[in-house]
Amino acid sequence: MTSSCPKRRHRPAIAAGVGMAAVFAVLVTGCGRMPPESFWEPLSADTAGIHAAVQANLALLRIDFDEPSMQVADLVIPESVIAKAIADNPFKQRYRCDSFRQVFNRDTLQGIKGLEYSFIATLDTMLDSVQHEGVWSDTSWIETTATVTLAETIPGQFVGHAYRYTRFLRDSVFETSPGETVRLRYYDPNFTDTSMLVRKPLTAAVIGGCVLRKETGEWRLWKVAGGQRLFAPSPDDAPYLVSFQFASSGRTDTVSLRPDTFHYGIQRFYRYVEPADTTTPCQMLSFAPGDSARIPVVSGYATDVNNFMHFRGVRRRVAPTTRVYFTDPGIYRLYLQQIPFSVFYDIDGALVSLVWGVPLRVTGGGR
Repeated sequence: MTSSCPKRRHRPAIAAGVGMAAVFAVLVTGCGRMPPESFWEPLSADTAGIHAAVQANLALLRIDFDEPSMQVADLVIPESVIAKAIADNPFKQRYRCDSFRQVFNRDTLQGIKGLEYSFIATLDTMLDSVQHEGVWSDTSWIETTATVTLAETIPGQFVGHAYRYTRFLRDSVFETSPGETVRLRYYDPNFTDTSMLVRKPLTAAVIGGCVLRKETGEWRLWKVAGGQRLFAPSPDDAPYLVSFQFASSGRTDTVSLRPDTFHYGIQRFYRYVEPADTTTPCQMLSFAPGDSARIPVVSGYATDVNNFMHFRGVRRRVAPTTRVYFTDPGIYRLYLQQIPFSVFYDIDGALVSLVWGVPLRVTGGGR
Protein backbone atom coordinates (compact mmCIF):
# COMPACT_ATOMS: atom_id res chain seq x y z
CA MET A 1 0.00 0.00 0.00
CA THR A 2 1.38 3.34 -0.99
CA SER A 3 1.21 6.44 1.16
CA SER A 4 1.79 10.09 0.39
CA CYS A 5 2.92 12.98 2.55
CA PRO A 6 1.79 16.60 2.46
CA LYS A 7 3.78 18.92 0.20
CA ARG A 8 6.67 20.64 1.89
CA ARG A 9 8.87 23.56 0.81
CA HIS A 10 12.55 23.69 1.47
CA ARG A 11 15.42 25.94 0.34
CA PRO A 12 18.82 24.36 -0.14
CA ALA A 13 21.33 27.17 -0.64
CA ILE A 14 24.42 26.94 -2.74
CA ALA A 15 27.20 29.47 -2.17
CA ALA A 16 29.38 30.04 -5.18
CA GLY A 17 32.13 32.33 -6.35
CA VAL A 18 32.87 32.94 -10.01
CA GLY A 19 33.93 29.62 -11.44
CA MET A 20 33.20 27.49 -8.34
CA ALA A 21 30.25 26.15 -6.33
CA ALA A 22 29.87 24.61 -2.89
CA VAL A 23 26.90 22.40 -2.14
CA PHE A 24 24.94 22.22 1.09
CA ALA A 25 22.61 19.30 1.78
CA VAL A 26 19.20 19.98 3.27
CA LEU A 27 17.38 17.22 5.08
CA VAL A 28 13.63 17.05 4.57
CA THR A 29 11.50 14.94 6.84
CA GLY A 30 7.94 13.75 6.42
CA CYS A 31 5.56 11.01 7.55
CA GLY A 32 8.13 9.72 10.00
CA ARG A 33 10.55 8.83 7.20
CA MET A 34 13.55 10.68 5.80
CA PRO A 35 13.79 10.96 2.01
CA PRO A 36 17.19 10.97 0.38
CA GLU A 37 19.12 14.23 0.37
CA SER A 38 18.34 16.56 -2.53
CA PHE A 39 21.21 18.29 -4.30
CA TRP A 40 21.48 21.06 -6.84
CA GLU A 41 24.83 22.12 -8.17
CA PRO A 42 25.11 25.12 -10.53
CA LEU A 43 26.29 23.95 -13.89
CA SER A 44 28.97 25.78 -15.82
CA ALA A 45 26.13 27.19 -17.93
CA ASP A 46 24.59 28.72 -14.79
CA THR A 47 27.86 30.33 -13.77
CA ALA A 48 28.31 31.67 -17.29
CA GLY A 49 24.72 32.92 -17.37
CA ILE A 50 25.09 34.73 -14.05
CA HIS A 51 28.34 36.27 -15.24
CA ALA A 52 26.70 37.41 -18.49
CA ALA A 53 23.70 38.93 -16.65
CA VAL A 54 25.99 40.88 -14.31
CA GLN A 55 28.11 42.15 -17.18
CA ALA A 56 25.02 43.18 -19.15
CA ASN A 57 23.82 45.33 -16.24
CA LEU A 58 27.10 46.85 -15.08
CA ALA A 59 25.96 50.35 -16.06
CA LEU A 60 23.21 50.04 -13.47
CA LEU A 61 25.10 48.03 -10.87
CA ARG A 62 28.26 50.14 -10.60
CA ILE A 63 28.79 53.54 -9.04
CA ASP A 64 29.76 55.94 -11.80
CA PHE A 65 29.78 59.73 -11.44
CA ASP A 66 33.12 60.34 -13.11
CA GLU A 67 33.45 64.09 -13.71
CA PRO A 68 34.99 64.70 -17.16
CA SER A 69 35.76 68.35 -16.41
CA MET A 70 36.10 70.78 -13.51
CA GLN A 71 32.82 71.82 -11.91
CA VAL A 72 32.28 74.84 -9.70
CA ALA A 73 32.81 74.05 -6.01
CA ASP A 74 29.86 75.52 -4.17
CA LEU A 75 31.31 75.14 -0.68
CA VAL A 76 30.25 76.14 2.80
CA ILE A 77 33.24 76.14 5.16
CA PRO A 78 33.13 78.48 8.17
CA GLU A 79 36.05 80.92 8.19
CA SER A 80 36.63 80.05 11.84
CA VAL A 81 37.34 76.43 10.87
CA ILE A 82 40.13 77.36 8.45
CA ALA A 83 41.56 79.99 10.82
CA LYS A 84 41.69 77.48 13.67
CA ALA A 85 43.37 74.88 11.42
CA ILE A 86 46.09 77.38 10.50
CA ALA A 87 46.57 78.49 14.08
CA ASP A 88 46.80 74.90 15.31
CA ASN A 89 49.34 73.86 12.68
CA PRO A 90 51.20 76.60 10.73
CA PHE A 91 53.52 73.95 9.28
CA LYS A 92 50.93 72.67 6.80
CA GLN A 93 50.03 74.50 3.60
CA ARG A 94 46.40 75.49 3.05
CA TYR A 95 44.42 76.54 0.01
CA ARG A 96 41.02 77.80 -1.04
CA CYS A 97 39.17 75.84 -3.70
CA ASP A 98 36.75 77.21 -6.29
CA SER A 99 36.30 74.11 -8.51
CA PHE A 100 37.17 70.43 -8.54
CA ARG A 101 36.58 67.11 -10.24
CA GLN A 102 36.81 63.42 -9.31
CA VAL A 103 38.30 60.95 -11.77
CA PHE A 104 37.87 57.15 -11.59
CA ASN A 105 40.62 55.22 -13.38
CA ARG A 106 38.88 51.89 -13.92
CA ASP A 107 40.85 51.21 -17.10
CA THR A 108 44.26 51.63 -15.44
CA LEU A 109 44.03 49.74 -12.18
CA GLN A 110 47.80 49.88 -11.63
CA GLY A 111 47.91 46.66 -9.66
CA ILE A 112 44.83 47.41 -7.52
CA LYS A 113 42.00 44.90 -7.51
CA GLY A 114 39.13 45.88 -9.76
CA LEU A 115 35.58 44.56 -9.89
CA GLU A 116 34.96 41.27 -8.11
CA TYR A 117 31.68 39.57 -7.40
CA SER A 118 30.35 36.39 -5.90
CA PHE A 119 26.89 34.88 -5.76
CA ILE A 120 24.68 32.65 -3.66
CA ALA A 121 22.26 30.69 -5.84
CA THR A 122 19.10 29.65 -4.00
CA LEU A 123 16.57 27.14 -5.29
CA ASP A 124 12.92 27.33 -4.28
CA THR A 125 11.39 23.89 -4.56
CA MET A 126 8.03 22.28 -4.02
CA LEU A 127 8.89 18.81 -2.76
CA ASP A 128 6.08 16.34 -3.39
CA SER A 129 7.34 13.58 -1.11
CA VAL A 130 5.64 10.53 -2.58
CA GLN A 131 6.71 6.97 -1.81
CA HIS A 132 5.89 4.24 -4.26
CA GLU A 133 7.12 0.67 -3.78
CA GLY A 134 9.73 1.89 -1.33
CA VAL A 135 11.08 4.59 -3.67
CA TRP A 136 10.79 8.31 -2.87
CA SER A 137 10.25 10.73 -5.75
CA ASP A 138 10.40 14.56 -5.70
CA THR A 139 9.01 17.27 -7.94
CA SER A 140 11.39 19.37 -10.05
CA TRP A 141 12.82 22.76 -9.08
CA ILE A 142 10.35 25.57 -9.79
CA GLU A 143 12.42 28.73 -9.24
CA THR A 144 16.08 29.64 -9.13
CA THR A 145 17.58 32.92 -7.92
CA ALA A 146 21.12 34.18 -7.39
CA THR A 147 21.99 36.93 -4.91
CA VAL A 148 25.06 38.72 -6.23
CA THR A 149 27.41 40.81 -4.11
CA LEU A 150 29.62 43.19 -6.06
CA ALA A 151 32.77 44.66 -4.55
CA GLU A 152 35.11 46.98 -6.37
CA THR A 153 38.28 48.92 -5.63
CA ILE A 154 38.65 51.98 -7.84
CA PRO A 155 41.79 54.08 -8.05
CA GLY A 156 41.53 57.65 -9.21
CA GLN A 157 42.28 61.24 -8.40
CA PHE A 158 40.72 64.32 -6.82
CA VAL A 159 41.74 67.48 -8.70
CA GLY A 160 40.97 70.83 -7.13
CA HIS A 161 41.72 74.33 -8.40
CA ALA A 162 43.34 76.60 -5.81
CA TYR A 163 42.72 80.31 -6.31
CA ARG A 164 44.42 81.28 -3.03
CA TYR A 165 47.05 79.56 -0.91
CA THR A 166 49.41 80.10 2.02
CA ARG A 167 52.97 80.68 0.84
CA PHE A 168 56.06 78.97 2.18
CA LEU A 169 58.03 81.48 4.26
CA ARG A 170 60.95 79.67 5.79
CA ASP A 171 62.24 76.50 7.38
CA SER A 172 61.76 76.36 11.13
CA VAL A 173 64.43 74.50 13.06
CA PHE A 174 63.63 72.91 16.42
CA GLU A 175 66.14 71.28 18.76
CA THR A 176 64.59 68.04 20.02
CA SER A 177 67.62 66.90 22.02
CA PRO A 178 71.27 67.90 22.32
CA GLY A 179 72.75 67.58 18.86
CA GLU A 180 69.44 66.66 17.17
CA THR A 181 67.15 69.06 15.31
CA VAL A 182 63.91 68.87 13.33
CA ARG A 183 63.33 71.11 10.34
CA LEU A 184 59.71 72.05 9.47
CA ARG A 185 58.37 74.22 6.68
CA TYR A 186 56.58 77.29 8.02
CA TYR A 187 53.72 78.82 6.00
CA ASP A 188 52.24 82.30 5.92
CA PRO A 189 49.01 82.45 7.99
CA ASN A 190 47.56 84.78 5.35
CA PHE A 191 46.35 83.74 1.90
CA THR A 192 47.87 84.92 -1.39
CA ASP A 193 46.28 84.87 -4.84
CA THR A 194 47.36 82.00 -7.07
CA SER A 195 46.14 79.61 -9.73
CA MET A 196 47.24 76.00 -9.42
CA LEU A 197 45.89 72.46 -9.33
CA VAL A 198 45.85 70.42 -6.14
CA ARG A 199 45.88 66.67 -6.74
CA LYS A 200 44.94 64.08 -4.15
CA PRO A 201 44.91 60.29 -4.60
CA LEU A 202 41.47 58.67 -4.69
CA THR A 203 41.14 55.04 -3.64
CA ALA A 204 37.52 54.00 -3.34
CA ALA A 205 36.04 50.77 -1.96
CA VAL A 206 32.56 50.14 -3.40
CA ILE A 207 29.97 47.53 -2.40
CA GLY A 208 26.59 46.80 -3.95
CA GLY A 209 24.46 43.95 -5.18
CA CYS A 210 21.46 42.55 -7.01
CA VAL A 211 19.30 39.45 -7.31
CA LEU A 212 19.04 37.50 -10.56
CA ARG A 213 16.27 35.06 -11.40
CA LYS A 214 16.37 32.22 -13.87
CA GLU A 215 13.41 32.52 -16.24
CA THR A 216 12.86 30.06 -19.10
CA GLY A 217 16.46 28.94 -18.77
CA GLU A 218 17.96 32.47 -18.83
CA TRP A 219 19.39 34.48 -15.93
CA ARG A 220 17.86 37.97 -15.74
CA LEU A 221 18.02 40.95 -13.42
CA TRP A 222 15.17 40.71 -10.90
CA LYS A 223 15.99 43.00 -7.97
CA VAL A 224 18.53 45.73 -7.27
CA ALA A 225 19.97 46.92 -3.98
CA GLY A 226 18.42 50.09 -2.60
CA GLY A 227 21.82 51.73 -2.88
CA GLN A 228 25.50 51.18 -3.41
CA ARG A 229 28.11 52.55 -1.03
CA LEU A 230 31.49 54.06 -1.81
CA PHE A 231 34.08 54.58 0.91
CA ALA A 232 37.26 56.56 0.33
CA PRO A 233 39.80 55.56 1.33
CA SER A 234 38.07 52.96 3.56
CA PRO A 235 34.92 52.47 5.65
CA ASP A 236 36.91 53.36 8.79
CA ASP A 237 38.01 56.72 7.38
CA ALA A 238 34.90 57.80 5.47
CA PRO A 239 32.05 59.77 7.10
CA TYR A 240 29.13 57.76 8.50
CA LEU A 241 25.69 58.47 7.05
CA VAL A 242 22.47 57.25 8.66
CA SER A 243 19.73 58.51 6.33
CA PHE A 244 18.52 61.32 4.15
CA GLN A 245 15.15 62.59 2.99
CA PHE A 246 14.21 62.85 -0.64
CA ALA A 247 11.28 65.24 -1.07
CA SER A 248 9.26 65.62 -4.27
CA SER A 249 5.83 67.03 -5.01
CA GLY A 250 3.33 65.30 -2.77
CA ARG A 251 5.63 62.91 -0.92
CA THR A 252 8.83 62.50 1.08
CA ASP A 253 10.92 59.33 0.99
CA THR A 254 13.41 58.52 3.73
CA VAL A 255 16.40 56.61 2.43
CA SER A 256 18.06 54.87 5.38
CA LEU A 257 21.13 52.75 5.92
CA ARG A 258 19.19 50.08 7.80
CA PRO A 259 15.89 49.21 6.10
CA ASP A 260 12.79 48.88 8.20
CA THR A 261 9.07 48.44 7.67
CA PHE A 262 8.39 52.08 6.83
CA HIS A 263 11.52 53.36 5.09
CA TYR A 264 13.41 52.61 1.92
CA GLY A 265 16.80 51.15 2.79
CA ILE A 266 19.97 50.84 0.75
CA GLN A 267 20.70 47.42 2.26
CA ARG A 268 17.51 45.81 0.95
CA PHE A 269 16.64 44.50 -2.52
CA TYR A 270 13.82 46.03 -4.58
CA ARG A 271 12.18 44.68 -7.69
CA TYR A 272 13.60 46.09 -10.91
CA VAL A 273 11.00 47.21 -13.44
CA GLU A 274 11.69 48.79 -16.81
CA PRO A 275 10.48 52.41 -17.15
CA ALA A 276 8.08 51.47 -19.97
CA ASP A 277 6.37 48.80 -17.82
CA THR A 278 3.36 50.46 -16.19
CA THR A 279 1.60 47.26 -15.08
CA THR A 280 4.20 45.37 -13.00
CA PRO A 281 4.31 46.54 -9.36
CA CYS A 282 7.57 48.44 -8.79
CA GLN A 283 9.39 48.78 -5.48
CA MET A 284 12.03 51.20 -6.73
CA LEU A 285 11.76 54.92 -6.09
CA SER A 286 9.83 56.10 -9.15
CA PHE A 287 9.02 59.52 -10.55
CA ALA A 288 7.22 60.93 -13.57
CA PRO A 289 8.90 63.14 -16.18
CA GLY A 290 8.43 66.73 -15.08
CA ASP A 291 8.81 65.92 -11.38
CA SER A 292 11.59 67.42 -9.32
CA ALA A 293 13.03 66.57 -5.92
CA ARG A 294 15.35 67.96 -3.27
CA ILE A 295 17.19 66.67 -0.20
CA PRO A 296 15.97 68.68 2.80
CA VAL A 297 17.54 66.54 5.54
CA VAL A 298 20.82 64.61 5.77
CA SER A 299 21.40 62.68 9.00
CA GLY A 300 24.87 61.45 9.86
CA TYR A 301 27.58 61.57 12.48
CA ALA A 302 29.85 64.04 10.68
CA THR A 303 29.04 67.77 10.81
CA ASP A 304 32.25 69.13 9.27
CA VAL A 305 31.34 67.96 5.77
CA ASN A 306 29.97 69.34 2.54
CA ASN A 307 27.07 67.36 1.09
CA PHE A 308 26.72 67.06 -2.68
CA MET A 309 24.21 65.40 -4.97
CA HIS A 310 25.24 64.07 -8.40
CA PHE A 311 22.60 63.45 -11.03
CA ARG A 312 23.18 62.81 -14.73
CA GLY A 313 26.66 64.26 -14.73
CA VAL A 314 25.93 67.43 -12.76
CA ARG A 315 27.08 68.03 -9.19
CA ARG A 316 25.22 70.39 -6.85
CA ARG A 317 25.76 71.19 -3.21
CA VAL A 318 22.86 69.95 -1.09
CA ALA A 319 20.78 72.88 0.14
CA PRO A 320 17.08 73.33 1.02
CA THR A 321 16.41 74.95 -2.37
CA THR A 322 18.61 72.70 -4.52
CA ARG A 323 16.53 70.49 -6.81
CA VAL A 324 17.10 67.82 -9.41
CA TYR A 325 14.69 67.63 -12.33
CA PHE A 326 13.44 64.47 -14.01
CA THR A 327 12.92 64.87 -17.74
CA ASP A 328 13.52 61.66 -19.69
CA PRO A 329 12.23 58.16 -18.82
CA GLY A 330 14.96 55.77 -17.73
CA ILE A 331 16.78 54.22 -14.79
CA TYR A 332 19.27 56.63 -13.20
CA ARG A 333 21.28 56.93 -10.03
CA LEU A 334 21.23 59.85 -7.68
CA TYR A 335 24.46 60.06 -5.68
CA LEU A 336 24.65 61.69 -2.28
CA GLN A 337 28.26 62.42 -1.36
CA GLN A 338 29.87 63.68 1.83
CA ILE A 339 33.36 65.23 1.72
CA PRO A 340 35.01 66.63 4.89
CA PHE A 341 35.96 70.31 5.00
CA SER A 342 39.67 69.52 5.31
CA VAL A 343 39.80 68.08 1.76
CA PHE A 344 39.13 71.60 0.49
CA TYR A 345 41.75 73.44 2.52
CA ASP A 346 44.57 70.98 3.32
CA ILE A 347 46.79 70.62 0.27
CA ASP A 348 48.18 67.25 1.36
CA GLY A 349 46.33 64.04 2.10
CA ALA A 350 44.00 61.82 0.10
CA LEU A 351 40.35 62.23 -0.84
CA VAL A 352 38.10 61.25 2.08
CA SER A 353 34.51 60.64 1.05
CA LEU A 354 31.30 58.65 1.44
CA VAL A 355 28.82 58.12 -1.41
CA TRP A 356 25.41 56.48 -1.56
CA GLY A 357 24.19 55.71 -5.08
CA VAL A 358 20.40 55.29 -5.09
CA PRO A 359 18.64 53.95 -8.24
CA LEU A 360 15.69 56.03 -9.44
CA ARG A 361 13.10 55.11 -12.06
CA VAL A 362 11.69 57.87 -14.21
CA THR A 363 8.61 56.65 -16.04
CA GLY A 364 5.35 57.85 -17.48
CA GLY A 365 3.45 57.02 -14.30
CA GLY A 366 3.80 57.75 -10.64
CA ARG A 367 5.24 55.58 -7.93
